[in-house]
Amino acid sequence: MNRPNFLAHPGYAAKIRPLTQLISSSVMASSLIAAAIAADPQQLQQFLISRACSGCDLSDVVLFQANMQGAQLSQVNLSGANLRQSTFSDSEFIGADLSQVDLRQSTLSRSDFSGANLQDSQLDQAIMFSVRLETAQLDRASLRETRLTRAILAGSSLVAADLSQANLVQTSFMRSDLTNAHLVGANLTRANAIRANFQNADLTDAELRSAQLYKANLAGADLTAANLTGATITEADLTDAIFCQTRMPDGSINDEGC
Repeated sequence: MNRPNFLAHPGYAAKIRPLTQLISSSVMASSLIAAAIAADPQQLQQFLISRACSGCDLSDVVLFQANMQGAQLSQVNLSGANLRQSTFSDSEFIGADLSQVDLRQSTLSRSDFSGANLQDSQLDQAIMFSVRLETAQLDRASLRETRLTRAILAGSSLVAADLSQANLVQTSFMRSDLTNAHLVGANLTRANAIRANFQNADLTDAELRSAQLYKANLAGADLTAANLTGATITEADLTDAIFCQTRMPDGSINDEGC
């Protein structure tokens, strides 16, 4: 006996589609809750509903590809959280604990991370236009290929951080500590790095055109093939810095370290 094919009927397909979408959404929501074992369930629910949970414990929460634009998360504990490919633009993370957080490929533009702990965090390929990171702790953080233009990192700590290939155009590193940082191929054009500490940093192939490096510490830094055209290096400490195929502020090539 031939049975009718309900799935082939356009009316049936139109009715079942919202149901499958609802089931999919419910499964996703359940997965988020189940994955947040270490987080406080009530606080997590509060955050998912209101996007505000200052001072909450959301450690180890999983919010993959979440849209949380405008979230209010000052003093929150998000240590170890997986927030990869999520949207947190225009959000507030002042004083938050984001150590070991995964924010790779996330959108964080115009958000405030002042005083936040981002040590050992993963921020590779994140979009971070005009973010505030004053006095933030980013030691050993990975920011490879991150778009961090016009950001403010004054007084921040980026010891041994990896900013290779990062876009740092017009970003402020005034008095920041980038000791042993990796900045291979990074673009620091017109960056403000007055009194910044780049001791033993790797700036190979870095673009430093018109950068402000007044009284910066570049002792032991590797400037091989770096471009310093138009940069201000007045009173900068260049002790034991490596110059090889380095374009100096006046346009000349310095090969003394080759």
